[in-house]
Amino acid sequence: MTKLITVFGSTGNQGGSVVRAILNHPQLSKEWKVRGVTRNPDKPDAQAMVAKGVEMVTVSLLIRRLWNGWKLSMLGEPQQQGVNLESYHRI
Repeated sequence: MTKLITVFGSTGNQGGSVVRAILNHPQLSKEWKVRGVTRNPDKPDAQAMVAKGVEMVTVSLLIRRLWNGWKLSMLGEPQQQGVNLESYHRI
C-alpha cells in the first residue's frame, strides 16, 4: 500500500527539492505518492511534476490567508500572537 505525502509549496525551492528527492529515490518513489500544493498548477514546474506522476492541487485563498496569518502571528510575543492573527484577518 502506497502512502501519501502532501508537499506545500511544491513548485518553490524547498518544496520542489522535497518532491524531487522523493521522485528520484528508488525506494521512496515506490512507497510514497506525492501530492503537490501550489498556487498555480499551470506553471511549467507544476506541469513537469504532473508528468512525473505528482498529483497537483491548487491552494485556496482561505488557506493562503491562514498560512500568512500564522506566519504573521509568529512575529509577536506569545500573548500578542492571537491579536496579530485576528488583526490580519480583518484586512
